[in-house]
Amino acid sequence: MSPMGVARIALAMLIVATLMLQAAHGTLDFSPESLTLTVLPDGGTKVEYTVESNPSRVRITVQLFGAPFINMVIRDEAGNPLGASVSGDNVTVDSIGASQLRFSYFSRSLVSQEGPTWSVNVTSRVETRVVLPEGAALFDMSDVPLGIGAAGVCQYVDFSPGDISVYFIMGLLRVEDESRNIINKTEKYMAEKEAEGYVFSEAQAALDEAKHLFEVGEYLESKNKALDALEVAVITVDRGISATGEVEKAQMAVNQAVYEGRTIGLSSAETSLAFAKTLCASGEYIEATAEAAEAYKKAVTASKAMENSFNGQIVIAAAILAVVGYFFFKNL
Repeated sequence: MSPMGVARIALAMLIVATLMLQAAHGTLDFSPESLTLTVLPDGGTKVEYTVESNPSRVRITVQLFGAPFINMVIRDEAGNPLGASVSGDNVTVDSIGASQLRFSYFSRSLVSQEGPTWSVNVTSRVETRVVLPEGAALFDMSDVPLGIGAAGVCQYVDFSPGDISVYFIMGLLRVEDESRNIINKTEKYMAEKEAEGYVFSEAQAALDEAKHLFEVGEYLESKNKALDALEVAVITVDRGISATGEVEKAQMAVNQAVYEGRTIGLSSAETSLAFAKTLCASGEYIEATAEAAEAYKKAVTASKAMENSFNGQIVIAAAILAVVGYFFFKNL
């Protein structure tokens, strides 16, 4: 083999050895020690991530969670701040022989919201603690946790390494108070209107369901159902007012027909009116409105008996005249 060929082989072996050495060193650059995600009331997250670093390295690149990183501070084991550069999820730290790196920063991309439910999602190589905001209620988890506890007024959940998802509802205490207030407001409104004679079948059923949901701790569903009950109650009162107005209108028409002696067809109007009043008393206001309108129509079209007799006489007279006229002209 020529000297040039030997040199090329040696160069190739040197490159391979260098790459293998760099890869080996890369696996020893850092080892995760702990991760704590503290969810804030506004949906942000404070991230505290600690790794064991290779003190023989001047620079170490660490992949973090939830870029972009806000107000990031990096310190070594002695608490000294370290410089770094960021590229996507990766942070290259000027570790300068540090044996431990402590990352602290804020992120707004680890927490998502869908309706009243919030979730924090992360893939971690180390045991991870998720701390929920004050007043948040744990709703669901991706896996069985290592433990659940409280840090002051906040609840936390510890997880093994892996894909972690925690679902929770923010402001549960506020939702509980809102639900209680809406239930009380609806109950008071219905009681006042019931004293005026209104009947609330549908609204009462919705309110009873809202109370049951509240008792079993389903505060958001309870609040929504109580709002539904209040809306139905208000609509019911409007329908009651309309039905009462139609009944009164029909009653006046019946009274007027009686006063004027228009009794033909009036009994049917009175029957419809009585049925309308029964429907109204039982809270069937839509049906009562329709029946009262029918009673009004019958009452205004009722006629006098003498008018009918007179009309009949006119018809008979006209018929007689027609017959007489026929024979008169026939004999001409």
